[in-house]
Amino acid sequence: MAGDIVPNLVLARVGAGGKIRLKNFDGLTNAAADIVGWFDTGAKKGDGFTGITPTRLLDTRNGTGDIGGHFTSGESRDLKVTPSAGGAVPASATAVVLNVTAVNPTGNGYVTVWPAGQARPLASSLNTQPGQTRPNLVVAKVGDGGKLSLFTYGDGNGTVDLVADVVGYFGTGGGNVVGLDPQRLFDSRTGQNTPKAPFGPAESRTIQVIGQGGVPAGATAVVLNVTVTDPNYTGFVTVWPTGDPMPVASTLNYTFGQTVPNLVMLKLGAGGQVSLYNSAGAANLLADVVGYVT
Repeated sequence: MAGDIVPNLVLARVGAGGKIRLKNFDGLTNAAADIVGWFDTGAKKGDGFTGITPTRLLDTRNGTGDIGGHFTSGESRDLKVTPSAGGAVPASATAVVLNVTAVNPTGNGYVTVWPAGQARPLASSLNTQPGQTRPNLVVAKVGDGGKLSLFTYGDGNGTVDLVADVVGYFGTGGGNVVGLDPQRLFDSRTGQNTPKAPFGPAESRTIQVIGQGGVPAGATAVVLNVTVTDPNYTGFVTVWPTGDPMPVASTLNYTFGQTVPNLVMLKLGAGGQVSLYNSAGAANLLADVVGYVT
């Protein structure tokens, strides 16, 4: 929407000359990009990815994470991320993948997530606007003491609550991440691989991933860009591995009329599928596959 500052993590296969291409659809806009990591091709040299069922690590609204209540502008705090999630994320993890959500910000601003013990980088992990609940997927190297640092800024001495759900980690024993040229995997507007109808309130659907869009048999996790569009209410979407109980975690949040994307890096469930849940009202969901893990 005009005037919005919208972040989204991007996994992009490197093209000719070591480059990627960016295209703006309409109007005039500025774009900023911060690099947070890279993946090997061929024989694996770096750490691999292990997906887990999304697990809430932080919610400053109710004290989850034990780092206090809402953030004030200019404040930094550290969050313990390894070990975590009931042992699903081990102490040996070198980086974690979190879905970080800014809730009820009172001013325009941003959130930065980085390894504890290091200088805060000149980079934003997500951006905030008054009253807007905004998520973004974050890949962050684990810092001192198994912790990440979180910093918030909001104009006018603004405040914000932060929520973080861990969806996986990097470390020894994990799988190779393979990038794909983006391909549409499903779209409820057109009926592609899902019924041709918006998701209703509290509706869940199961989507086949393996065998679609270049994701091979043997894949253990998938990287999707999930978008909600044309919602007629305010709510959230949760994506999780099929066969697991739906977690207390949100993948993206939306308000009436908003089109909101978010990158999803997720362990595959039973039959190579993922499940999607829409919390309220009617909303269309679509997803583009951009990579997978073997």
